[in-house]
Amino acid sequence: TLSLSDAERTPKNIRVAIIGAALVQRMLRPDQLSPTLEVVASCATLSVAMTSLNEIKTDILLIESLEMTEPSLLNIDQVRKHVNASAVVVLYRFCSSDTIRRLREAGHVAARSPADTIEIEFICRSALTAAERLIRKHTAQLNQKTAEKYVVPARRFDENTLDAISRAASNIQCECPRHL
Repeated sequence: TLSLSDAERTPKNIRVAIIGAALVQRMLRPDQLSPTLEVVASCATLSVAMTSLNEIKTDILLIESLEMTEPSLLNIDQVRKHVNASAVVVLYRFCSSDTIRRLREAGHVAARSPADTIEIEFICRSALTAAERLIRKHTAQLNQKTAEKYVVPARRFDENTLDAISRAASNIQCECPRHL
């Protein structure tokens, strides 16, 4: 039977930076507070995020937008790097399918804006788990490539052959054959 450790059973607090005035108000209402989402910073719009979200540590960049547009994609990536977020969750009310596809291709989670914080918490937890899985996979691939790069080749000569080479007479005035 499988058993979960205490660390796996206890939900880890997720630090979120929120962009979106309505979402900020909803998430900070006393009746909507999440037991595991910790709001570390917030601002009203994506356009002011670079100046508003300074010197924070966050796991998730949580963005709500009435309408997500193509130009917003570049801003999202800039803000993500700025706050060093592990994952981005974009909650939209209206969005073209092409923009949703591009958000997902960029590695962001895109979802229609839910009504309650329980669903938002589930989406954030899923995004963080996926980001951690991707980081582990990428690290494993890098480790594999590094290991393949530094593989010691098989020995070409046995001890007897090396001994014979080092004792062989040579016209070259060099110590190299003896170093073998």
